[in-house]
Amino acid sequence: MTGGLIKKIFYISKEDFPWDVRTDKICNTLAKEYEVFIICRHQYNNKEIETYQNPNAEIIERRKPIKIIRIGFKLRNKIQSFPISFNPYWKKKLRKNIIKYKPDILIVREMHLGKLTGELGDEFRIPVIMDMAENYPAAIKLWKKYNNNFLKRLIFQTFNLGEKIEKASIQKIENIITVCDEQHQRLSNFVSHNINFETIYNTPLKSTFTNDLGKLENIEINSITFGHHGYLTAEKNIENLVKAFLILCDNYYSDNYSDNYSDNYSKRDKTKNIDFKLIIAGNGDCFDDIAKIIQISEFKSRVKLLGSYNYNSLDKILDEIDIGVIPYQINEFNNYTIHNKIFDFFAKGIPVIVSEAIPNAKVVNDTNSGIVCDCEDLKLLAEKMFDLGIEINNCKLNKQIHQYSINAFNSYENKYNWENDEKNLLNYISEII
Repeated sequence: MTGGLIKKIFYISKEDFPWDVRTDKICNTLAKEYEVFIICRHQYNNKEIETYQNPNAEIIERRKPIKIIRIGFKLRNKIQSFPISFNPYWKKKLRKNIIKYKPDILIVREMHLGKLTGELGDEFRIPVIMDMAENYPAAIKLWKKYNNNFLKRLIFQTFNLGEKIEKASIQKIENIITVCDEQHQRLSNFVSHNINFETIYNTPLKSTFTNDLGKLENIEINSITFGHHGYLTAEKNIENLVKAFLILCDNYYSDNYSDNYSDNYSKRDKTKNIDFKLIIAGNGDCFDDIAKIIQISEFKSRVKLLGSYNYNSLDKILDEIDIGVIPYQINEFNNYTIHNKIFDFFAKGIPVIVSEAIPNAKVVNDTNSGIVCDCEDLKLLAEKMFDLGIEINNCKLNKQIHQYSINAFNSYENKYNWENDEKNLLNYISEII
């Protein structure tokens, strides 16, 4: 584009919008300097075309409203609008909108429409970026909905369709945004050309959360609450967290201590019973399994299972949590993504316990914001939760846990916030467009 006209960007998503937190942040950031179109699948009771303005977004005079264009609006059979690169309906609609609006750059979210977007970029000589937030093929192999019958297991496990789609999706794409550096090497192995990578973390805006760095100094001496929030799905199962918490309770509140556990349980000040609690916010295909484990426990009253929540309510949910736990399994999914909840905890100055999955463990070790441990060892995880809880409730050790809190918040304030990621994103786009 020339003559001072605002350049145009297509953000192509397989899901309807609103709402997705990453899509919202990226598109509102880009709308500060560009005219942004979200091209997405029509799934819900929304209009075919409408403008979108996040009410919390910074008001800029020259900002043009984001335009949402939904694919498949008039279709009675929604399977026709299934978002996959070989779907001729998507090809027809994307070509039509490219010709009509003449975008200067195409950004495609995840692998599903990557091959098609890359081909259209070649055809119209438009640069293409893939926004790849996770190792999607690894997630597909673990999700229950792709493993509930023989045919699906044959397609996604034996034939490995997800990985084949992913490899094909990036063959014509030279620019990829990820959420962690570990993803770069994995994707580089799939192509013969050099890829221009940029890491844009899934961090929160500074306006999203309130915080009180004095919180850990003011905690009720006899109460400590652990917490986890987000989707409850198989690739990041938290049954280990629930079971470890129940082990903690069983050993702490019982007078018959087991030799299998640390003596720390019996060294507590018996005149002060600490009120251990666990909050789990979120829903997903593992929700019922987790609920069953809790329901049969004598300590079920100590676990608050909130279910689905609105993102706008997350600040208040986190206000109730003293220690965040991200106990995810070491697998091909968790080793190639950073979950945004770790940055949510940091924004609130909440120290964390995380598993040894590489990206999360690296962040915690680098920032000294909590503890890394083998979360598949339930006894060990229970002990780490207990020890950290006792630190918070023991005045002699309070300075250490308070330092974890300060370190977590400082890492958010100085690096892991969207304002910082926004600068990196706009610089990256300016070099390509």
